[in-house]
Amino acid sequence: MIDLDQLGSGARNFLTGRIYCGAVGMGNLFEPLKKSARSDPPVAAYHVLLTEPWRRLHGNAPFSMPLHEQWTARLSALAWRRYNGPIHLFTDRQGKAYFREKGLDSVYDSVRDDLWDTYGLDQRKFWASGKLLALQKLPVPCLIIDMDLIVWDRLPLEGAALAAAHIEHLNEKFYPDVDYFLMSPRYQFPKEWDYGAKPLNTSILYLADERLKEEYLCQAFDFMRYERDTPDNGSNCMIFAEQRILAMCAAKLGIRAKTFLDYDNLQAPQRLITHTWSGKRLLTRFKDVENVFAACCQEKCGQLEAEIWNMAGRK
Repeated sequence: MIDLDQLGSGARNFLTGRIYCGAVGMGNLFEPLKKSARSDPPVAAYHVLLTEPWRRLHGNAPFSMPLHEQWTARLSALAWRRYNGPIHLFTDRQGKAYFREKGLDSVYDSVRDDLWDTYGLDQRKFWASGKLLALQKLPVPCLIIDMDLIVWDRLPLEGAALAAAHIEHLNEKFYPDVDYFLMSPRYQFPKEWDYGAKPLNTSILYLADERLKEEYLCQAFDFMRYERDTPDNGSNCMIFAEQRILAMCAAKLGIRAKTFLDYDNLQAPQRLITHTWSGKRLLTRFKDVENVFAACCQEKCGQLEAEIWNMAGRK
């Protein structure tokens, strides 16, 4: 059992989900595992790790991950294998070597390291472009989940052509008007886009329509290639390319997205998803909280490994 009494009340309430500090569904770490059957047929997922953005921000220092991110990635992979199907790591050579060094590669069904050609994209600005680069190489249907997101049950994807974690609102701080972006004269924003389409959070991204995948990637890469020195708050350009363009391409094709969380009520208890999201700032800052969080993840990983082993033994 994890001893939470060593922490102050604020830290305890954060870890147990009683207060919302940018992390969704934290209380699930303390709930019993569900006994649901595994998805039938199994649904494969990918974790994507492109190390170049990290190295660009850290002066080409060797890649590393904080302790809490290592444990969340492990827990995310094991939970997916228990409830949904195989999970694969899509990374580059540095990422593969790091995961092997930390023993994290063992939780995946496979690891591929051919994610290296970034087409000259600005990796400081387009730090999540690795997911889009991976999508180019994946056939539909395909599903990518972020390493800081855990799915605690079968993910209901039946009948969906597109699924995402949740919608987001067009808050100008994060999603400014298109006139804000400084673009090459060679680029024109598509006239058929519906700028009122609500962005889709891609911490879960499922694509089952080839037309949408091709349209989305074409438009996202065009935007990233032709963007020119837009003043950026760390996310404006990236989430426009990744999340707003996805929603506008789906609207153009008449495809409605399935979502799993209510963006206006992310602090509410729910049993499907944990996403450490911006709560990682607290885990990075307070080592005592990070250590307890890591212990919680380790305990859950042990339980999941036992269940996966038992499931394999019954086949």
